Amino acid sequence: MKTCWCLLIACLLSHAAAQDEGFAPVPRPLVKGLLTDEHINKALGGGLLGEAELQQQQQQKRGFMDMTTVDVLTKKRAATDIDPEGPCKEDLKHHCSELLQSQTSKGKGRALLDIHPLAQRINSATNQSALSVLLREWNMTGAVADSGGKLAKCIKTVMHKQRMAITSAAAPVSAACKQDARDYFASRAQDIRNDYMLLMNCAPEIRRFCPKVMPGDGRVVSCLKTNKLGLSQRCGGLLSRRQIESAEDISLDAKLAKACSNDQQKYCASVGWGAGAAKSCLEGIAKRNDKTKQLEPQCKSALYRRALEDSEDIRFDYRVSQACQADRERFCAQVQPGKGRVIDCLENHMKNAEFTAQCKKLLERRVERKSKDIRLDFRFRLLCRDDVRTLCPSFETLVTKPWIKSNLRGADLIECMRDNIPRVTNPKCQQHMYALQKRGAEDPTLDSPLQRNCVAEIKELCSDIPPSHGFKVVACLGRKKQEGYIISQMCTNVLMKRVSAAAKDFHLNPVVKTACSKEYLRFCKDSEKMGGHGGHDIMECLDQHKLEIGFMSRCKDTLEQFQMELMGDWRLVKDLHDGCSEEVKALCSTVEPGEGRIINCLQEKRSLVTGAQCRAALLRITGMAADDWRMDFNIHKSCRQDVQQFCAGVEPGEGRVHQCLRANEERISPRCRQMERSLETMEHEDVRLNPRLKACIPAVRRYCKDVAPGGANRIACLQDHMPELDFPPECF
Repeated sequence: MKTCWCLLIACLLSHAAAQDEGFAPVPRPLVKGLLTDEHINKALGGGLLGEAELQQQQQQKRGFMDMTTVDVLTKKRAATDIDPEGPCKEDLKHHCSELLQSQTSKGKGRALLDIHPLAQRINSATNQSALSVLLREWNMTGAVADSGGKLAKCIKTVMHKQRMAITSAAAPVSAACKQDARDYFASRAQDIRNDYMLLMNCAPEIRRFCPKVMPGDGRVVSCLKTNKLGLSQRCGGLLSRRQIESAEDISLDAKLAKACSNDQQKYCASVGWGAGAAKSCLEGIAKRNDKTKQLEPQCKSALYRRALEDSEDIRFDYRVSQACQADRERFCAQVQPGKGRVIDCLENHMKNAEFTAQCKKLLERRVERKSKDIRLDFRFRLLCRDDVRTLCPSFETLVTKPWIKSNLRGADLIECMRDNIPRVTNPKCQQHMYALQKRGAEDPTLDSPLQRNCVAEIKELCSDIPPSHGFKVVACLGRKKQEGYIISQMCTNVLMKRVSAAAKDFHLNPVVKTACSKEYLRFCKDSEKMGGHGGHDIMECLDQHKLEIGFMSRCKDTLEQFQMELMGDWRLVKDLHDGCSEEVKALCSTVEPGEGRIINCLQEKRSLVTGAQCRAALLRITGMAADDWRMDFNIHKSCRQDVQQFCAGVEPGEGRVHQCLRANEERISPRCRQMERSLETMEHEDVRLNPRLKACIPAVRRYCKDVAPGGANRIACLQDHMPELDFPPECF
């Protein structure tokens, strides 16, 4: 490769004088025989190739090459810019005269190669890497001049301004010139050897990541995009510029254009050039899934790969970029483009009342698609790839090689990561996962594991609840399960996780969050832990303040309704789950979780519960049940009909319904009677469990603080002190 390049330089030096007019073809010399690196080095004037480099070449047996016939230069001109003497000649005079003058100040034509800058860079690794690409298959484009397509860019800028302007005094760009400019940019996208700037800036990366990739059909650029995370800032930045340019038309994405050529001609031939129209047309056909209009597999695959690429930067998607320009300036002006940052910012603001409807509609489609296929979430792929590799290794290819067709489901990866959030090491990944959780809680249609595992149950049992009602869908499924409806095990597992998360985190419980927004601000705003999500602290705070003045009934009722739904399974009650795991293993290992069975088991074996944390949690749960009959799953299930028949007018709370049921002990059902007697026994054992004895708490603190709770010990102590003159009368 280097030998061929040096030969090219020698030939160009010998013919440089002949290149002073336009694009006149340079004579094609035929080089025959054996040439050594020393000969070529001498032809270049010596010293340009170092001695060590020559020795290395000789050691690698690269010093000799049989070159029977080598076409050093092709007849075609270099695709470095539009031809100033071609279709754009008059347009350039009108719109780009100053640039045109500077471009041709050194001669009437354009040099195929600017010798001096190239000679200065001949020893650089970048130059050598670039040349190896130019010489692939001995098929040189014309020796490339470092012009960067300035004339074509000027015409393109004028075209954009005229398209956006209401009126324009300047002469419009001719159709022939427009086509010439478009052809130039398309040829640059087609073959990196026609894109001198990208080739030179990315040469080391091409050598590193794409050494065996043949130029043409956009293959080298596609390879660079595949390895974008490993590119230098210089190469990656210029590649992003090319991707922004390719957003305008499918012809500027060579790989996509080739894959969808037939479908574009078949379905989108009437769509004009630019504005991302052709890609949008093809995406619309793919989305509709019309049996009469089916995209070819290679086009579908290329569109998906383009969607993966577009997820990095809003500017890569022309329609979204244009529709959201005003919102970006309003809400995300300080956010640096790239790495999914602007898209993330816009999604976080799209519920704002000032957000434009058009941008919101397009973003909602993207969010919905991402929820179903996490590979389209660039931020997740970027921030969580290392944690996925550690915590969910079987799903690694979904984030490292997302374009590969796989039987793995993105929904399963998300569920795996949700299960492991406490173990995620990257704080930014943890924050992103938390944002996904909140989004799914607010709108269950964006919770792909829930939708996939509970689709039949949602359709059959909870179809009357609109998606906008968020967590109510989860609550509905939970109630239906309690009422005896059949819920699949897969759906039950997901429901358990969602309810558990909502019980632990105020921000993942939209029902309570909506009902208690004022109470949160008044009582619990400061309870949120700094540096964490703090949602559990808020839930505990609300529960502690629900009896205070100013705590509205709407919040209190919603909170209690949610707490009722938790009592069926001990795993959903945080302090019980955290404090009683060992006791459950030791005392209730044969009991199947659900329907309050584990809590009932612990209550029956309460004398064997020795852990202070578990005893405190069990006391709190039993106290809630003693205060409100609905807080005990088994009492609620066993006594529901009895309450409707004998205590319909009794307001729940402060043990009133229990008093009513016990007053009708002979009339209520045997199962309800048994449950009430068990609770009454526990109330007599500990004064803290009896709502009617709450008035005695000051007396307990005064007379019986050293008496161990349980076994009716404190009640006996109070009875011993009742004759005293200062005994509180409200405790008699």
